[in-house]
Amino acid sequence: MVGHRIRQQCLALVATWLAAVVPAAAQQPAAPGFVAPPRTISDITAILDQQKPDPAAVAKLRELADAKPPEGASPADLVDFLFRRGMAAEQLGRAVQKRADMKESVRIGRGAGVNTLQSVFQWAEVENRLGNQRLANQLYEERLAMVLAANSQGNLPAAYSNLAAAYVRAGDLVRAHDYAEKAAKVVNDELSNNRNWSLVNENWRAQVERARALIAMAEGRYTEAEQFQREAVALSEKTVEKAPMLSQLGVGNQAIYENFREVNIFDLAAILEKQRRLVEAEVEARRALLSQLKRRGKYASETANGVSNLGRILSSQGRAAEAQKLFEVAAEIYRETGAEQS
Repeated sequence: MVGHRIRQQCLALVATWLAAVVPAAAQQPAAPGFVAPPRTISDITAILDQQKPDPAAVAKLRELADAKPPEGASPADLVDFLFRRGMAAEQLGRAVQKRADMKESVRIGRGAGVNTLQSVFQWAEVENRLGNQRLANQLYEERLAMVLAANSQGNLPAAYSNLAAAYVRAGDLVRAHDYAEKAAKVVNDELSNNRNWSLVNENWRAQVERARALIAMAEGRYTEAEQFQREAVALSEKTVEKAPMLSQLGVGNQAIYENFREVNIFDLAAILEKQRRLVEAEVEARRALLSQLKRRGKYASETANGVSNLGRILSSQGRAAEAQKLFEVAAEIYRETGAEQS
């Protein structure tokens, strides 16, 4: 009897210990319709291992990224050249060069009265990536002013939502709320009567839902953040389906909409990760990464970021060896593309 009681006490202690150390992700209910991912990353690594650098493609990008400005070019041509060179640099992972090219593009455009809306936005994006949040926010504000001055209502949801996201990153949730509300208002009150509403509304609404999700996540309202972000994902997926028709109208292109969908899926993974629902987070990160691999291939800086995101989630699950494998792949991608690593 004494031995039986001791055994029962030991079992109880083990049960208590397991309850304390088992990750919260295993204790939280999954979303309806959830399908667990494979328990290894062999499917991902098989795709990664099969893909080799395309020397011709990388050489073409490097040729453009290293090109010299054409002699005697007009200010408008220089603005366009620097923008395209900066975008090529981005694909090679050269964030510092992209910043320099976009900055010079904007400087020339300002002095000559040339439209630099795209260059201002891309300059803001790279400053944000490099951690220069204050300057990035100033540039996002400048972009908004340009959109308002041009009365380009179709660009307002993205302009307002980008600023909402920027101020979330800056920790200014008052301004973030203000811009998110402005984005919602312009979509609901002004653009609902736009002649392209039936085609473009999902993209506009996805911008709003993502801004709301980022704010809710920053405020620790994870359940609401997840609801908003799932809606953003669904809307961005519908936008991708309509991308061919939108491209014919001259409203964006397939690559822009597919990239936005991938961003939204990775954001959903981050929200699930915050809730310690790590298996669900892995499912979403896998989905976004597989989309990146299909669209861009392995050797792109965005793919390296996606690989790192999945590796971080696996590390949080305690799958250190698999996470390390992905981190090594990300480093290889940066190395092969000549990317700058910070």
